[in-house]
Amino acid sequence: LALSGGLFDWYVFASADYPDESLRPRVVITTLEKKATLRFPLDGTYSPDRINFRGEGGDFGDWWEDKRCDDSDPKSSRLRHTGIDLHAEVGDPVYAVTNGEVRYAQSDTTWGGYVVLEHDGEWTSTYTHVIPIISEFTNGEATMVARGDLIATVAPISGAHLHLQVRFRFYEEPWSRRGRLPENDCFVIDKKMDEPGFPEHFIDPKCLNWEQ
Repeated sequence: LALSGGLFDWYVFASADYPDESLRPRVVITTLEKKATLRFPLDGTYSPDRINFRGEGGDFGDWWEDKRCDDSDPKSSRLRHTGIDLHAEVGDPVYAVTNGEVRYAQSDTTWGGYVVLEHDGEWTSTYTHVIPIISEFTNGEATMVARGDLIATVAPISGAHLHLQVRFRFYEEPWSRRGRLPENDCFVIDKKMDEPGFPEHFIDPKCLNWEQ
């Protein structure tokens, strides 16, 4: 590739704020896991400076603030974080990672709200701490979205961020939108958890190829 101008011009060309979005660089993370590539930004983009994680407790599989399944028993299983947390500001747009059907879209005064998309009837993507701008039905039919469609905005909660979770099973409550699971089966709020121990049905969103 022949380039005109100096090295500084090339750095400007390759920057995240280059005016032509199609020429901006993308972050590509590849691992040895199945479906092992995650590409950002999406069509519609998540802002490049928001793709880093919130820090401790915000990545896939992290312990969640060392809290236990049963607060009265310090020996019970700790809770695992079942998604990734992305930096965000209140009101930031949230986009669908790929084509899917809206299975859940509700506000919540405690958690800020949820959107859950089902993809190919086989897996779900969950967006937590958001205000949905879509609903489950449109003119009586299930609402369908495409990759990059605007589906929500980040909710005005303390420590605003987007929790993104991927679950390799069909839409199923409450597991499709639960953001944390025990490392092993245990009791939570006096109710046995039916979902197998983490992470059997969950996968790190960083280890997927959203381009497929």
